[in-house]
Amino acid sequence: MTRSNIVNVLPVWPCSMPPQTEAQIPDSHSFQTFNDRKEATLSGPSEVDIKAYTTPFLDFISANPTVFHAVDHFTKRLVSHGFTKLSDRESWTSRLSGGGKYFLERNGSSLVAFVVGDDYKSGNGASIIASHVDALTARLKPIPKLSTKAGYVQLGIAPYAGALNTTWWDRDLGIGGRVVVKDSKTGKIQSKLVKLGWPIARIPTLAPHFGAAADLSHPNQETQMVPIIGLDNTDLNGQQREPESTSSVLGGAGAFTATQPERLVKAIAGELNIRDCNIHSELFSTGHY
Repeated sequence: MTRSNIVNVLPVWPCSMPPQTEAQIPDSHSFQTFNDRKEATLSGPSEVDIKAYTTPFLDFISANPTVFHAVDHFTKRLVSHGFTKLSDRESWTSRLSGGGKYFLERNGSSLVAFVVGDDYKSGNGASIIASHVDALTARLKPIPKLSTKAGYVQLGIAPYAGALNTTWWDRDLGIGGRVVVKDSKTGKIQSKLVKLGWPIARIPTLAPHFGAAADLSHPNQETQMVPIIGLDNTDLNGQQREPESTSSVLGGAGAFTATQPERLVKAIAGELNIRDCNIHSELFSTGHY
């Protein structure tokens, strides 16, 4: 079976993309086999420019901190290389043809791309490479608004994919993800990507010389790894913070945004210039790689 008479399903995840100045879709000849790599390692050091490999990948991570950003990134690369977007709500029978390049995106979080061989015939089969697109982040809970404690405004997050570990402590954390909004003119629901790349939150720890209180060898991720996003001293003396007026909360008191921290909602809304939204966000490190 030749490559021209089968369907090739391409991987779309960052590790599959070799370093390059301009985006390119890799082919099977751009990868070394295990024996080739082993032989190259045993033969001694080579003249490989390490930065040519690491810099593009680190730039990719910095620019695309969430799954939604990564899928959007590769969607644009596929389009720039002549791939046609398909919908899973339509029949593809009349749209596919030999030599065609296509892709399907679902929910902004998954992506499948495939190439039909020039001589492909029904029943010839397909070669498939599967991969996983994920971002090890600290995902915000659907209702992340927590009560202020000891003057600190906190943000409720849920450990996701085992990412919430000691490497997250005492780091400047930004926030990014997807915001679902309703167009005020058309009434249609659409999603927008947001990335606040400056410090928004921090998960603090005590210095080791505080003794047992600073021991976080087995921390409770729900109570001891809670990000701080601001200061509010009204709880220290039993004071009650004045609630914000209904008009100041985007969408009104009954909207989804009313369940979110006001300052965070305003920051995201200001970045996107929107009025009402539904937020799917995650924390990520703002440090340079």
